[in-house]
Amino acid sequence: MMKSIDKAIAALENAAMAIGALTILVLAGVIGASVLGRELFSGGVPDDIVLAGLLMIPMLMLPLARVHREDGHIAVTVLTNWMSPRGLAFLKILANSVGLVFFGGIGWFLARKIPRDFDGGAYYDGELMITVWPMKVVFAIGISLFLARLLLELIKNIRAAFGVAGEIQDSQ
Repeated sequence: MMKSIDKAIAALENAAMAIGALTILVLAGVIGASVLGRELFSGGVPDDIVLAGLLMIPMLMLPLARVHREDGHIAVTVLTNWMSPRGLAFLKILANSVGLVFFGGIGWFLARKIPRDFDGGAYYDGELMITVWPMKVVFAIGISLFLARLLLELIKNIRAAFGVAGEIQDSQ
């Protein structure tokens, strides 16, 4: 059961990573077009700074769960390299629990804010009057995937810490 859930979440994480990578290309295109427009035509892309800021949301938030799955975060392992697999599992339980509380809180407040922004028609000032809620939804999707990954890792590390066979090697 856990393996099938993990595979489903991993497929969503891979899709989110691809969208995040595509966003980098779009961001580079917007910045490049704006620079060329300013140099060649005395005017850049309208709201280029707002667009650049908004495109950073999917670029950073969507790949977050996959980066966590692959242990791709910056880590200082001076002390953890000396720990036993079981001790490391307990440390990961703490880290995943803190992450669930912190990012769960962000997700909760964001989920409460999106409907108000949608109903109120909130937008960013500028020529394009870009609405606020779409990128908040993207942020919420990224947070949701990350929370799902944290929960799966927490379960895996609880099993490893308490000696469920085969889990200790997987948690490293």
